Amino acid sequence: MRTGAAVLAGLLPLMSPVGSWFGPRFQSDHQISSPSGDLTVTVSVGDVLTYSVAWRGSSLLEAAPISMTLGDGTVVGASAQVTDVRSSETNEAITPVAPTKFSRVVD
Repeated sequence: MRTGAAVLAGLLPLMSPVGSWFGPRFQSDHQISSPSGDLTVTVSVGDVLTYSVAWRGSSLLEAAPISMTLGDGTVVGASAQVTDVRSSETNEAITPVAPTKFSRVVD
């Protein structure tokens, strides 16, 4: 089961320096969890775009910035903003083409 997978897909095209033209922004947090809920990834959007990873409530990675500097010096990811959020859940089984330990893999 993937919860909130569309959040990350929606953030990637929005990591643009254009957001800085609109003044200070409120920080918003978006979470994606593993099917069991043990693994949680939180993407925080504000003046700096960051992500955090936790396993069973214990922090594995805290507020790591997400950005990319292009050849012309443009920083993609600075002052990002979210314009749309969609949530979805997936609970399906996949039958692998190559032989594996299991004949079905739960996605």
